[in-house]
Amino acid sequence: MKCPTCELVQAERNRLVGEIEAAEHRIATLEAIRSAAIETHYYESSEVRNMTLLSDRHRPSCTLCSALEAYDAALAQPVGGRA
Repeated sequence: MKCPTCELVQAERNRLVGEIEAAEHRIATLEAIRSAAIETHYYESSEVRNMTLLSDRHRPSCTLCSALEAYDAALAQPVGGRA
């Protein structure tokens, strides 16, 4: 029989590991979405050798730029409302 304190510590550890795994999955998903969004947001012209972000020329109301800002804000939020 395990002591109650050890069981509580193990349960808390398991909970934290689950939160970390969920956060890692969330970050990987958001990174993939962001990467795909940025990739589609780039363009290459025969006259321009370097890739240029279209968002540099977009109005602040650009849907993709707004989505990328929302992504950055979501990524900055702590998982489970904790810092």
